[in-house]
Amino acid sequence: YNEQHRHSALNYVTPTQRHNGEAARILERRRATYERARDAHPERWSGPIRDFGLPETVTLNPETAASC
Repeated sequence: YNEQHRHSALNYVTPTQRHNGEAARILERRRATYERARDAHPERWSGPIRDFGLPETVTLNPETAASC
């Protein structure tokens, strides 16, 4: 699971990739790919590309963590 499932809360990288420090490199490659696609076909884009940043913290149950 940690090596295969790409979590939406982690911007679609696996927990293992996040833990090993690979996520920043992966997200940078995705951002560059999106920018090249936008530059090649600007008519297909109506706004900015998506956010490829990493969240600073990720919790399983944010509402529970905030109330503790």
